[in-house]
Amino acid sequence: MKKLFVISTLIIFLTGRLGAQPAVVLALPASVQPAAAAVAEAVPPAVTPVPAPAAPPMGWNSYNCFGSAVHEDEVRANAEYMAEHLKPFGWQYIVVDFLWSYDNPPGSLIGNPYQARLADGSYIPWLAMDQWGRLTPNTNKFPSAFGGKGFKPLADHVHALGLLFGIHVMRGIPRQAVWAHSPVENAGGVTADQIADTNSVCDWMNHMYGLDMQKPGAQEYLNSLLRLYADWGVDFIKVDDLSRPYHQPEIEGYLKASKPAKGRSY
Repeated sequence: MKKLFVISTLIIFLTGRLGAQPAVVLALPASVQPAAAAVAEAVPPAVTPVPAPAAPPMGWNSYNCFGSAVHEDEVRANAEYMAEHLKPFGWQYIVVDFLWSYDNPPGSLIGNPYQARLADGSYIPWLAMDQWGRLTPNTNKFPSAFGGKGFKPLADHVHALGLLFGIHVMRGIPRQAVWAHSPVENAGGVTADQIADTNSVCDWMNHMYGLDMQKPGAQEYLNSLLRLYADWGVDFIKVDDLSRPYHQPEIEGYLKASKPAKGRSY
């Protein structure tokens, strides 16, 4: 398993298919690598610096052409093209970007749909979500997810092409899970409303609350997310809305959830 920090988002390589030992590395542009090398030479011999990767993660991200409206057949078509034409040159990631749990209206391409509240306090649009308050793929956009399969069928297809599969997620927990008092998996009865920081919201998309990482059950919620993504076969996770402001407790929570531990096999 290898994890890579970037400035605007947290990138987690989850399943270790790259064959690397666990490490946290900082990707450095070529322009600053000589300075970094000088710093590395000054590190005491007892400390082994982790070198910057030879190249950044190279692949296709659905946001660039499809916004939030990419459908499964389009992901598969781009994966097949990459496998045939770009994989020999180091391209390997197929990443489904944001709002895969949202059913885009016909003809829409991009946008951050505002979640409004109905008279009973519930939310519209309602995002696809499981019983543990975790967002799942919308089956109108990703038909192979039907029946609770999640992204596993799509990830399996990508892996069969010799590529790696990734997803975009937003920091925190869905507001609709907080309204529904969704239980947190393996948290002894803790519910979503007990771990949400309702004062912590993204300023450009209002679907999520932040997590209060001091509350019992908050880490267990992140553990359950990473466990779900591992079950789907996800290799690469792009966690958004972490840097402005810098949400250190949640960043540390995601990293902790990504590490194998007793009782977790991913």
